[in-house]
Amino acid sequence: MTKHLTILFLLVLSSPLHAALVSSDYLTPGDNLITRDTVTGLEWLDLTVTQGLSPDAVQSNPVFSAQGFRYALTSDVSTLFQNAGITITSNDPVSGQINEVTALINLLGATTVLPDGRLISEGYYHPFVTPDGGLKGDWVYKTELSLLDDTLYFAAITRGEASLQSYANPQFGNLLVRPVPLPAAIWLFAAGLTGLVGISRRNKKTAA
Repeated sequence: MTKHLTILFLLVLSSPLHAALVSSDYLTPGDNLITRDTVTGLEWLDLTVTQGLSPDAVQSNPVFSAQGFRYALTSDVSTLFQNAGITITSNDPVSGQINEVTALINLLGATTVLPDGRLISEGYYHPFVTPDGGLKGDWVYKTELSLLDDTLYFAAITRGEASLQSYANPQFGNLLVRPVPLPAAIWLFAAGLTGLVGISRRNKKTAA
């Protein structure tokens, strides 16, 4: 039975990854300001929560760290895009994954809504912090998810200037992540395990 459960668990993990991003609440029921990646076990804070704050201001705010959040790394962002079914692009507009890009913008929060309804979601991540804790400027990385029209979009990761560390851009949020809090993590594991046990029992009855 253990062998069957292990195989089934691996099959679940190998299922389409973009189905693993779900919306969750942050401070109040129904606010949907958290995007939970059930593959990596990370929660992403909605960009609109930190929109208009510079990386310096975010890192100086004790609230986010007290809630378990840290700045996302390049590997975190790349994996999020992958799990959303999105291929990272260059600065040239591309097509082919417009639905996936739109879905991720809606999950992470649109930081700009253009007059024609097109959405843009932009965020800083991985700012530099010196070993002594000083918030000195260094390369700040940024992401852009942008709908150009009904078929074209940007899904880019770029490196910004050092001055962006202290710049509060009203059209940018900050990509903050944290591990799924323990009660939620237990619930996710239990829900998955319950489903696997049910499948195993049905298979056992069929075999009998």
